[in-house]
Amino acid sequence: MKKLLLLVVCLWTTFSAFAQTVTIANKKFVVDGNGACPIYFNGANTPWESWNDFGGSYNQSKWAQDMADLKAKGINSSRIWFTCNGGGQPTIANDGTCTVSQAFWNNCDHLFTQAKNNGVYIMATMMSFDHTKPANPNATNWQNMLADSAKTRKFINAFLIPFVNRYKTNPYLWSIDLCNEIEWIYENRGNDNWPSASYAVLQRYVAMASEALHSASVARTDGSHVLITMGSACTKWNGTKMRNGSNGAGWQNNSDGNKWSDAALKAQYNKTNVGLDFYSPHFYGWVDAWYSSPFVKSPTDFGMDEKACMVGEMPSRDPMITPSMSLTTAFNNLKTLGWLGHMPWTSNLKTNLTDEVGTLSDFGAAALAFKTANSLLVVPTNCTTTGVVTLSFSNNLKCFPNPSTSSFTIQAKGNFNYVLMNMDGQLLEKGSAVQETTVGESLSSGIYLLQITNGVEVEMMKIVKSN
Repeated sequence: MKKLLLLVVCLWTTFSAFAQTVTIANKKFVVDGNGACPIYFNGANTPWESWNDFGGSYNQSKWAQDMADLKAKGINSSRIWFTCNGGGQPTIANDGTCTVSQAFWNNCDHLFTQAKNNGVYIMATMMSFDHTKPANPNATNWQNMLADSAKTRKFINAFLIPFVNRYKTNPYLWSIDLCNEIEWIYENRGNDNWPSASYAVLQRYVAMASEALHSASVARTDGSHVLITMGSACTKWNGTKMRNGSNGAGWQNNSDGNKWSDAALKAQYNKTNVGLDFYSPHFYGWVDAWYSSPFVKSPTDFGMDEKACMVGEMPSRDPMITPSMSLTTAFNNLKTLGWLGHMPWTSNLKTNLTDEVGTLSDFGAAALAFKTANSLLVVPTNCTTTGVVTLSFSNNLKCFPNPSTSSFTIQAKGNFNYVLMNMDGQLLEKGSAVQETTVGESLSSGIYLLQITNGVEVEMMKIVKSN
């Protein structure tokens, strides 16, 4: 009996530590929709193993090792570029037709399996300012896609929506980054990027994509969605406040304002579900003199606290470039100031980027120290209980026994509907009942999700079958 109980507890702990869906409650990242169970992204940027490798020269062993290496350093998330500059997948024709190769999907399948096995949440970056650089492959077609709303729609329907639908039942696709540092498309126009670019066009793309990815067609079975963000090059384009001049001691209104606020996006595409779910601006040393840094200023200081905020990209060198501080201090300051995550850069290519911003070896020790000091925030394991589960919308609504060696009994006061799923979100049983019913008798040993609703509120719980 002691051995069986130990097995049940271990199974429950493993499931609680992994396979938790991330949503937002009260401008905080939380797991399984539980506002009392926040998660902090102690992350990394692992953008590629080789440029445009998804659907190209994808190396399974290297990516598997990457995920294992991140886990070993206490890192719970990674930002990955699934397309780098338009020279790989997906491809866009002159008429806007977008196609995605089977090899791309096969590579992504492997990556998300490795992410799930190692408990690493993925922020998927789906485009970059590099795509529209005239010197890069197919740049004209990418420019035309953004410039023509009908072609933008083709891209969304053929690439973004299928990507989310393919992986939304895997909790480790937690967010979509619509474009890496999209501001450089406009800011560098006529220099090394699209000469006729405008913010209006870029905002329309972000608006259209966010609206589509918030639609019912890409919702999970519990009604939640994969979260949507857009990695800005710095807080200048997310915040309404900034320093008053180079290294200024005071603060003033940012004349650029927030380019990616709900209002700015709806001005270009006015639909109900338009908007980012959270902000994820980047930081490098050049930013500090004009816009300060998130290591000393909060989202409120920057005037961007209407949404959840994290630092989506930053150097991994220790000490920080400016202000001079250790990475351990930088990580702790971010948490204290109300940021909800950080993702230092690491690239496994020996390039100028590696020399400039560093690798996992530069910040791995600081990441592990942060995880050790904040273990339940980085890997929440204290959000569920075993035994009889009492649900919030009625003291008479219960599921027991849990764990069970046979079936589970659901008791309620009145009518209710239930859905039983495996941990990948695949439907196993569903039905309606009055006051009481039994479920799960034919289940094999394992851990499952049970969703119960009274038509007004929805409760989700984990149940354990031990045959």
